[in-house]
Amino acid sequence: MNQMPLALEKVMKQILIASVLINLALFAMLSAGFITVSEAQMRWAGGVFLMLFVCTHGWYRYGLYRMVLFFCITLVVTWSLESLSIVTGFPFGQFVYSDKLGEKIGHVPIMIFPAYFFNGYLAWTTSQLFWGKQGTGITKKQLFLLPPTSALLMVAWNASFDPIMSTLQGYWTWQNGGAYFGVPLSNFAGWFVTVYLFFQIFAFVLYRFSADSPIAVGRYYWSLIPVMYGIQGLPYFLYPFFRSQDVTIYRSMALVTAMAMFLPAILSFVASYTRDHRDQWRQTD
Repeated sequence: MNQMPLALEKVMKQILIASVLINLALFAMLSAGFITVSEAQMRWAGGVFLMLFVCTHGWYRYGLYRMVLFFCITLVVTWSLESLSIVTGFPFGQFVYSDKLGEKIGHVPIMIFPAYFFNGYLAWTTSQLFWGKQGTGITKKQLFLLPPTSALLMVAWNASFDPIMSTLQGYWTWQNGGAYFGVPLSNFAGWFVTVYLFFQIFAFVLYRFSADSPIAVGRYYWSLIPVMYGIQGLPYFLYPFFRSQDVTIYRSMALVTAMAMFLPAILSFVASYTRDHRDQWRQTD
């Protein structure tokens, strides 16, 4: 069992809780317009503390080597398929990034890759909580169960923001538009394929090279994961309360966020919490 010294665990707990609270406060203030910034700047601001959260959480669970490997897998898969789609239209559809997201590697902005990585880790771990997986490895049964479930959570996140960042704000442009407020439905199929691939590759790595050991750590370590996942959808839920234009899209995205992001996060939180209570009852019985 992976047992962390109490003093070091206290520091980790403080980092995780502070990252969640600061990320929550930033997204709430920025979404409400108390601080005027662009969507990209808001993502950078929140991304600093999301990075701190994910790297701290993942380091304890998987270690530095496997987290770096997860990032590398994510980088290669997402850059390859996004670049392919920009050139050929497969698998996302035909689109092009503007210069609003900053420097690019080829046709793809650099900031896209940490977004996939950080939110991918949150989706991956939120899915594991729902299925009762709280260890350092992965079982044979979960080898093919967790990747598609995690991919669906990532698609839910994308469905919450794509019309806002593309149709309204122009961070990328769909060549022929689409049925989902200007976004083609092929985009979501492309998202599922892309994130499923890097989740499935990582699952194979864990199954082949990582022992599945329990982690001795407080409940906060797991319960903060679905909370942080839900916070990433907070701006898209809050926008219609503070925007007077394009309210049709903003209100629709708020509903999508509540049903597709908040609801799975709540279910995973509840599943983890009730499972902890059952385990404690068995230990004291």
